[in-house]
Amino acid sequence: MNKFMTIVIICGLLICCKNKKVEEKLINSDSCINLSNNDTHLYENERVILTKEFKVKKIPNPVATVACRKGGTITKEELAAQRGVSVQMENFNDMDIHFNVAEFTLTTVSKNGKVIENTSHDTKFTEAQIKQLNKLKSGDKVYFENIIAILMEGKKENLGSLMFKIK
Repeated sequence: MNKFMTIVIICGLLICCKNKKVEEKLINSDSCINLSNNDTHLYENERVILTKEFKVKKIPNPVATVACRKGGTITKEELAAQRGVSVQMENFNDMDIHFNVAEFTLTTVSKNGKVIENTSHDTKFTEAQIKQLNKLKSGDKVYFENIIAILMEGKKENLGSLMFKIK
């Protein structure tokens, strides 16, 4: 039976995952990884420090969600029950990687065209945003825009926008 180890390099950090246990090693300028077939050798200062069989899987881009959705129709109650915007890694259960939201803007547009916009500098809804969500009516539209996530080593990335229509 083949045993595999997932090896990922993110921002100079070697992350090895075997049986969902994560080990990390900072790779410095004297380190390199030699990949061939299903075998890897990690060299440091020209000395082999790790030899493992591996499989390579691309880490997908993080995706912003609200109520585990990327948009569509939603009830006012379901939306109001959420704490804020979250970030998910779709179809990637090999490693436990979490990202946080640094900020997002909530924009609501009522059926009569009234636009209200509030920004949160956190993953959670602000008090003003909660009040805004509680005033929603059927047919109103809700936009989560400028969703900024904090990725590896503090790098920030805009994850785009989500749009919901209230049932």
